[in-house]
Amino acid sequence: MDMIYEIRRRYKVQKQSISAIAREMGLSRPTVRKHVETVEEAQVRTSTADAAPIGRL
Repeated sequence: MDMIYEIRRRYKVQKQSISAIAREMGLSRPTVRKHVETVEEAQVRTSTADAAPIGRL
């Protein structure tokens, strides 16, 4: 999440180009562009399929 915040801050507040952000952060331009264009925060998905059922070991 911190990386996405930093990308958006550099693009919108500091007015850096997508290429400059990608170069300085070691990311690809499409990755930077994707995070600049997203509106909502990324959500972490967890899978409960791997967890042991309650009461059974």
